[in-house]
Amino acid sequence: MEKLVKFKDTDFLHASARIRSVSKKLLTNRQILQMAETPSLEEAWKLCNDAGIGATTPAEDFERALSENLDEAYELLESLVEGHDFLRLLRYEYDALNLKILIKAKAMNSDCEGMLTSLGSIPAGVIAAEFKGGVYEKTPPRLARAAAEAEDALARTGDPQLVDVILDKAMLAAMNEKAQGYDIPILHRIVRERIDLENIKAAVRLSRIGKDLDFLKRLLSPGGAVDPAAISAAFPQGMNAIVDMIEATPYGERLAPSLQPLRDGGSLTEFERLCDNLRLDILSGTKFIPFGVEVLVVYALAKDMELRAVRIVLASRLAGVNPGLIRERLRETYA
Repeated sequence: MEKLVKFKDTDFLHASARIRSVSKKLLTNRQILQMAETPSLEEAWKLCNDAGIGATTPAEDFERALSENLDEAYELLESLVEGHDFLRLLRYEYDALNLKILIKAKAMNSDCEGMLTSLGSIPAGVIAAEFKGGVYEKTPPRLARAAAEAEDALARTGDPQLVDVILDKAMLAAMNEKAQGYDIPILHRIVRERIDLENIKAAVRLSRIGKDLDFLKRLLSPGGAVDPAAISAAFPQGMNAIVDMIEATPYGERLAPSLQPLRDGGSLTEFERLCDNLRLDILSGTKFIPFGVEVLVVYALAKDMELRAVRIVLASRLAGVNPGLIRERLRETYA
């Protein structure tokens, strides 16, 4: 087994100071709620502009500006970690997204230019070229293998959902594999809890839509703190058993306000919102860490959470959603 890469807390003194400085610009929960209450999309966007997001971009083009802002944050972080690539694992979900788009577009004989995201661990043009040529050199190996499997599954079954299942599972495995190469406890926790929550959400969603146990087992990923076997054992017994299983996990207390509605057949909105908010537990106590690798990891996660919340607000404002409903959908942020 390869030796874990370890860091001392003094290894990133300059980087920590830089990130502490830019972290002051993160939008607070109060500011994001204020965006939801403004009279127009343009005024909500002005609050983003004041925080340094999309100052030269019109409000209707906010999606591009948000992606560019997150890309800039990733690029800053990667320039500060002195050649180490542990933060790349946070971008694997965007590599997986690009591969999903490419596979489905090819099957439909359609052009997906302009649909790919720049947020992956490798440039969109590179992953597109490697997919087209069938030879992967820079694409994360687990995702490359999954792309071939997903393309074959789609050709055999015509079911595009299998593309998502195969690539999402490979993405989590790639994240876990990358994290295991570094002695960074907070990174391990991020990946472990991501795996657990994706598995738990899968059981709830699939139970709600009537999928069978075999489909769930294809989707469940190893590497979390919750044994997939426990999830599989509860699943055939229905939602009450799934909720009982959730209550017995380390996440049961935080998810408790949403669990009775699950038993009653209510909306999944609050459950999924609380699942997303659990990421804040990972960051608890880190605001007072003066320097070290944790500062960089936390900022990467916090920036992603900030922009997801902003996207919910702006997309909802664009669609004319009532501010009260926007507040219900909002995820918490770190700032």
